[in-house]
Amino acid sequence: MRAVYLQPKMVKDPISGKMVPKRNDKGEIEYLPDYHGKLGLADGSMTTRRFPGLSKRQAQEALNEEQAEQNQIRRGDIRLPDKFNKQLNLPYPEVVDKFIRQGRSNGGRNRNPWSEKVAATHIRHLSWWQKELQLDKITDLIDRLADVEDALLDLVEAGKSPKTRNDYLNSLHAFCTYAKSRKFLREHPLTDIEWLPNKPSKSNTRRDFTDEEYGKLVRDTPLYRRIAYETAASTGFRRGELASLTLKHLHVEEGVLDLHEEDDKARVERHQPIPLDLARKLYEFNKSGEALRQYERCNARYDANMVYPEKPLLFIPEHTARMLDDDMVRLGIDKLTDEGKLDFHCFRVHYINKLIEATDNIKVIQELARHSDIRITMKVYARVKKASAQATVEDAYRLIQGR
Repeated sequence: MRAVYLQPKMVKDPISGKMVPKRNDKGEIEYLPDYHGKLGLADGSMTTRRFPGLSKRQAQEALNEEQAEQNQIRRGDIRLPDKFNKQLNLPYPEVVDKFIRQGRSNGGRNRNPWSEKVAATHIRHLSWWQKELQLDKITDLIDRLADVEDALLDLVEAGKSPKTRNDYLNSLHAFCTYAKSRKFLREHPLTDIEWLPNKPSKSNTRRDFTDEEYGKLVRDTPLYRRIAYETAASTGFRRGELASLTLKHLHVEEGVLDLHEEDDKARVERHQPIPLDLARKLYEFNKSGEALRQYERCNARYDANMVYPEKPLLFIPEHTARMLDDDMVRLGIDKLTDEGKLDFHCFRVHYINKLIEATDNIKVIQELARHSDIRITMKVYARVKKASAQATVEDAYRLIQGR
């Protein structure tokens, strides 16, 4: 047991210049009024406790109680009290910064870095949560499940879709998971939260292009747009993947487009087979320099600063939806029908459905679609056209009738 003690008053010795105990006229050491004691912490370090205004007996009892508590923590009998855990009192923005840095380092799939779009989305959502819940310290998230649910309900009542509501929740949920794993939170405050099902609607369900609609887009649009549409529909490449392509990615004789892992959504090196005719078109288009001219014209016209690769294979604007919408309005193509909406990603839908029509080999379809699981291909991208369904029903009926 460690005993409490009084610390002497210290003064500077005029001769040696060192700090020495102060003495009174009788030569006795003068002491500070408060008792002190050495406390052994649970992590093995030592600290000094001061007990202002307590008698020697009271100070000794207080020191003994704190030491007994630290001993229990060291043995694992009790957990570390919050007042001794600095991590539980960190500012909320500081922990958010740590979360974002971690994500940009290896927070994505297969421990790959987040894209800047993902990081920006988390930053925007977590900033919204800070304002909505008035978060100062990380511990302000404790026991806030009801407040989180109220905030999510406000989003829905404001007209936000279930997907948007879940996106906001996903950012906060992922942040809390990180905070708990790093000991910034003892428990996950959103363990019992309910996720809303993403009910499909016409406005958020993508449909496939009809053959007539696709034909108009690759026949009656300027060359730089036409080649972009045709490449998207013949490879299934996404907007960012198309924008990363250069001449060095194209192998004309083999009919292959390379996609580097840093540009692929799943961060996997790809060697995508493409039609030989398209490969030759891409080579000639690149040789013409039209893609580079479009980028330069766009930056000059709108005082923009679009980033594009050296010797770009295609011109892919930042807002492909605007480009496609303009063409669809001009060509009389309905963006929204009973089957769903059309946007630039629908070229990938078109590509995968043409693969399904072209072959029964689901492994080939999965590989060309670049999906890790065929269920993604069939549940998310496959579409049943009314004409095809009717023809199948008629064929089945003839078989049923024995014809």
